[in-house]
Amino acid sequence: MKRHGKTIAIPLTLALFTATGSVHAIDLDSAMDSADSLTESFSQHSADAENLFDTLSSNLDISRSQATGGTAALMALAQDKLPSDSASMLSSLIPGTGGDLTSQLLGNISSMEGVQSAFSKLGMDPGMISQFTPVLMGYLKENGGEQLLPALKKIWS
Repeated sequence: MKRHGKTIAIPLTLALFTATGSVHAIDLDSAMDSADSLTESFSQHSADAENLFDTLSSNLDISRSQATGGTAALMALAQDKLPSDSASMLSSLIPGTGGDLTSQLLGNISSMEGVQSAFSKLGMDPGMISQFTPVLMGYLKENGGEQLLPALKKIWS
């Protein structure tokens, strides 16, 4: 796949989700390998995204791969629920996590249950979602996405 002039490898193991947001049986090692690949793809897009993943990793005492995978799951849900103009804005604020790339890697996550399943597959307690969202919202606020916060708060709660 070509994106912004760069070739991005999309591993098949990242197709964790069906269109309904349910998770297929997959072992933790495969999920973590997939998240590692996702981290590499995101890192190609922005140093800011790298800083976001590093912040999540250090603040929540999780691996960078878990930070990337959890962010991707939350972003996939937001992309599914937001109007197209807001979804485009969100994709531009957290490069590499929106639109074609996220949906090709994760499929459609259309419910919080899909996000919870993704967190579980990444070896994180689904309760950590409530720890991710303030960090993501703070990042968005600092980077020009303040108008998205009310809608995201509803989607991610």
